[in-house]
Amino acid sequence: MTDHEQPWARQLQDAVGALQEGIAEAGRILAAQGAMFWAYRGDIAQVETTVAGMSPDQLREVSAAAALLGAAADQELGRRAG
Repeated sequence: MTDHEQPWARQLQDAVGALQEGIAEAGRILAAQGAMFWAYRGDIAQVETTVAGMSPDQLREVSAAAALLGAAADQELGRRAG
């Protein structure tokens, strides 16, 4: 590879890396949304199946997000109850 081609190749490699990271993040978000969908429908078996396929990092993220959502919902209910 010549010096002239290196910046172009590096930019392409960086773009592909960023795309892969974006796809992985989208996959994590979709998995979390899937778990939330099954939880919302009350399908415990599907929730368990969905979370069983998650990595430990995903499980921590989902747990933190669920706790935050639950706290926000409880707080809003408290405000509405007066």
